Amino acid sequence: MIKKNFAFLLIYLFFIAIITTACGGGKSNLSDNSTYYYLLSQQNEPMTPTSTAPQNLMTVPISTTAPNPTTDLTSTPESNLPILELSSTKFILNVGETDNIIVTLNGENVTNTVKYKVDEEAIATVEQGVITGLSTGIAIVTVQDDNATVDKTFVVIVIDPNIPNLEVSKDVFSLVVGDTENIIVTLNGTNVTEEVKYDVKNESVNVTEEVKYDVKNESVVKVEKGKITALSEGSTPVTVSLDGANIAVFTVDVTIENPFKNATKDSIVKFGRYHHTAEAEIKPIEWRVLYKDNVNNRLLVISEYAIDTMFFDPNINWSNNWDLLSKRLNVYFYNNAFTTGEKKLIYPTQLLDVDSSGATYNVFLLSKDEVQNKNYFATTKERKCFATGYAKLTGLWTDKEGYCYWWLRSRFIYRNDPVFCWVNEWGAFVYNINISPRFGIRPALWINL
Repeated sequence: MIKKNFAFLLIYLFFIAIITTACGGGKSNLSDNSTYYYLLSQQNEPMTPTSTAPQNLMTVPISTTAPNPTTDLTSTPESNLPILELSSTKFILNVGETDNIIVTLNGENVTNTVKYKVDEEAIATVEQGVITGLSTGIAIVTVQDDNATVDKTFVVIVIDPNIPNLEVSKDVFSLVVGDTENIIVTLNGTNVTEEVKYDVKNESVNVTEEVKYDVKNESVVKVEKGKITALSEGSTPVTVSLDGANIAVFTVDVTIENPFKNATKDSIVKFGRYHHTAEAEIKPIEWRVLYKDNVNNRLLVISEYAIDTMFFDPNINWSNNWDLLSKRLNVYFYNNAFTTGEKKLIYPTQLLDVDSSGATYNVFLLSKDEVQNKNYFATTKERKCFATGYAKLTGLWTDKEGYCYWWLRSRFIYRNDPVFCWVNEWGAFVYNINISPRFGIRPALWINL
């Protein structure tokens, strides 16, 4: 019995040595630029690497040469979101006057079929692209496609031609949170009523500090005597008014500063927020930069820690497991971890190795090729991953030092059984049929710079 157990121990140690060698750990006698095949077994039978693929068996090749990041990536960024475009975002009409807007969706004219929602129907109406001014004031119109996939807004300003106009120095201000900029407001016109205390015949008068500024969303910006201060990300129209004059309007778009703009390989950047501690406290997520795509000016990043856990159900097929995980990442995690401005920095990605439908993913897991890419992880040690307190709280296994297993998206079939791929606590790339512990989730993203 002792000899038999000892033999199984030797077989197990041999299994670990083979996997570690294949994944860059320890010394290797394998030749570079070669592909070797490893047979997996549910019975933990001995495995021998061979340079010839065994016949009549499903196998997975492990290459000793890292993929070229510019040609071999399976997660090629590509966006297929509908593109809604407006012929103009601002219309100025006299009372009773009409104008037309043209709306296109992916280049096709959809002016007559999109939905128009006017926030002030007493001021203006829009029907099949025809805008009608009813009374003086400002109306915000939201245009939405039939599937409610995308929407855009435009402004309608209805004026009285018999009184002076307020004019602003810019229609749109683009600021980063914390920035300030000054606007100039002038009163123009030749017809002056008794309510207006300025002589504006044939000239313009600066009334920047006298006018009233009405900010629709006061959490985004504040405007005082012409000084615009960006408070938080978002977009808001600002109405400018003065007794006896037609109103004016401008828009302020506020974005966050891109935290990755100065990041380089292996930089750690805080971006988004998620549960972190054993008490489920929400903190910023730390991301490690793996690779910079200089052609498209994007970064591939992965969470520094395993931030959550998921047990793959062996009783359902891989596609269903992947569907559950991808929805968890791209719905729950994506919508809870990132703000609207942060989402604009994330570039959607096609995962052609697991989904040939052309669908895109904002959040994904690395593949076996990517995790073995020396341009991403130079050593096995770099693949070792700690778990957050929250991930442990949800059942993630770790060793005594706190390192954990973490999932990869790659999979294949061996003897009609799904073979799962992951990185173990030593940083080695592993694949097998039997899975028992809960594995960690390390989300990956493409970031626009």
